[in-house]
Amino acid sequence: MVTVDGVHARTREFYHELMSKNPKLYSHKFNQAGLTYEIALSVYEDRCVHINGPFYASVHDKKVFEDDRLDENGNPMGLKYKIPEGHLVIGDKGYRGCKNLSCSNSHDTPEVRKMKGRARARQEAFNKRIKTFQCLDTRFRHAGKKHHLCFEAVVVICQYQLENGSPLFDV
Repeated sequence: MVTVDGVHARTREFYHELMSKNPKLYSHKFNQAGLTYEIALSVYEDRCVHINGPFYASVHDKKVFEDDRLDENGNPMGLKYKIPEGHLVIGDKGYRGCKNLSCSNSHDTPEVRKMKGRARARQEAFNKRIKTFQCLDTRFRHAGKKHHLCFEAVVVICQYQLENGSPLFDV
């Protein structure tokens, strides 16, 4: 079982021919240009199991989850296509309506609602660790490809912290 969430990272405003600002890069979280990444964490162990991105910040979490672009092996990159049959992913309300994804709803028992809430809070705690790195918290001024490398490096460092004395709380 995994949780999934989108993370926005600040970036510079890229040049657009017709407009001074590119609306595709607009992040509602920062009110400025940004990129978004999808991160999935295992619920029962301290492990980041999936990263997908970067995408323009205007791209909705559902669209990133259902990303059908192919990687170098010919497999779809979206998390939706990597979920084994019969398994579910826990997500926030931004993922409502996605197949194989479970959001909080009124039909959940109090125990299930509490477990989903703790799992999402755990995901947010990991996202917060990523955002403590200056290179992702301030406006990134390099090309998009470098941003992806920087983001992955930060996630690897955070994964190393999880494995070596700074784990997340249990669900």
